[in-house]
Parts: sequence; structure tokens; C-alpha cells
Amino acid sequence: MNGVIAWTAPYGNADASPTIADGRLFVEDAQTTQARPGRNAWNDVYALDAERGRLLWSYESGRGFLTRIGTSEEAIAGMLHRAVLFQSLPAARRFAAFDARTGRVLWSTRTDAAVKMSAIVFDRRVYVGDTAGVLYTLSEGDGRVLRRRRFGSFFTCSSPVIVGKTLYVAANESVLALSP
Repeated sequence: MNGVIAWTAPYGNADASPTIADGRLFVEDAQTTQARPGRNAWNDVYALDAERGRLLWSYESGRGFLTRIGTSEEAIAGMLHRAVLFQSLPAARRFAAFDARTGRVLWSTRTDAAVKMSAIVFDRRVYVGDTAGVLYTLSEGDGRVLRRRRFGSFFTCSSPVIVGKTLYVAANESVLALSP
């Protein structure tokens, strides 16, 4: 590391950390337009060649709204597991799984509100919470909602962790310890 810039690319958002594996770098961006009222925001997901910064694939979510609930973050870091990118699409109120190599959407699940946290996968299940206070347990394979647990407060950009068989997740001013 000598501080020389190897490449730059016009993708991503300072809100979200990149995700990297197998020579690919994944970033999300949030776009807004004030030109039209109503659904004026969307999220873009990009996969780049980590060595050269060349765009490999991109995806634009459906239009929706960005919210400041929980955090003003608009782009969320994805999570890579078994060549699948699990990515929140906050403006569209969706959570999706992408084939990391091709960008093909494997599944997409509607959420009650914006998901502003990176996911965690455990025992073939994906865990993620939204800004309406719903913690989702999704099937890793098809995105089917296996369980919805409503809590009294929103989930923010703090990613959940699993230690042993306990899921720890922050919900506003509380930390929850749950059995997945």
C-alpha cells in the first residue's frame, strides 16, 4: 500500500460500506429526484471488478420513498453468502437476493418499511429488521417469510450478530437477544 489510487468508479454511496469477495466489489447507491412529487427515490446496486473497477452488472430498484427513521442512511451494505448478495432496497421497501456473478434477482421480498441494516444468514435463514419494528426471518433459498416478529421500536443500520444460537440485534435504544 503506497497510497496510489489504483482506480475510481462513479458508483456507490458514502452511506454504505462496500462488500467484496471473489474479485467482485458490491456497492449500493441511493438516488432521488425532486422533479416529480411522490415516489421520487430508488436504490441502485452495482457489482464491480475489484481489480480494475469495471462495471460487471447493475440493478435499479423500483421507485419509492427514502425515510430518515432510524438513521438518515439511504444506501445499505450488502451481505455476501455462498455467491449470493443479500441486499436491502430501502426506497422500494424490498429485500432481495442476487446471483453475485450475474446480477440476476434470485428473489425479492416486500417489507412493511425500509430495511436499513445488513442481513445475517444462519442455518439457511436470513435475518433482517425494518424501520417499522418488524424482524423478518426469510428463507435463504426463496425469500419466503418464515416469521415476522413485531417489536415496539424501529431497527436501524446496526447489523445483527449471531453467537452460538443467539441472535443479537439493536432496536432503537434496546438490544435484543433472541433465539433464531
